[in-house]
Amino acid sequence: MAWPCPGFAAVRGHFFRTGCDEGILLTDFSKYPVFHLHIGECFLSKEPTLVCTVLGSCVAVSFFQPAIPLGGIFHALLPDAAGHDGEAISRQPCRFVNQSIQQILSVVERQGGRRKDIQIKVFGGAELFGFTGGKNSTANSVGRKNVQMAIMELEHAGLRIMASDVGGQLGRKLYFLSHTGEVWVKRIKRSLLSGR
Repeated sequence: MAWPCPGFAAVRGHFFRTGCDEGILLTDFSKYPVFHLHIGECFLSKEPTLVCTVLGSCVAVSFFQPAIPLGGIFHALLPDAAGHDGEAISRQPCRFVNQSIQQILSVVERQGGRRKDIQIKVFGGAELFGFTGGKNSTANSVGRKNVQMAIMELEHAGLRIMASDVGGQLGRKLYFLSHTGEVWVKRIKRSLLSGR
């Protein structure tokens, strides 16, 4: 099956493409195995794989080490593991943004990856509930905190973000090719998020 372009934006390196010409096909995805990434999961592989996930306030960060090549991505629900018991953390370590970054980075480095060569892209963190002030303002939203934690943790690890698509009031559907680091993003309405 060839991938039609309408409605999707491609994220490649520093470049975020917001559209494409009619009739252009981005990639033939039918030759790749598909992995559906759920909340609290991490994925890493040297094998070409198409990873699919849907984000609302959650955050996904993709990692790509071209020299190996090794690609990884996670889907985290909460910014950090503080205040959660050790059993919950060990059961689903990729449920938390800070833990997920540390986990994937550790594996990439064990596989011979160098931090300066890792291509990082950040997605998600939508403000889906539209609070407009007070205690529940968007400044205190989980989506915003997830994005802030991802940026802070990546900077602390000395990693540079090459591309991002974060915030806003729409969810996102992501497709990540593990052997190229390419990511395609489609913004989706809240009603589609609740039905997944």
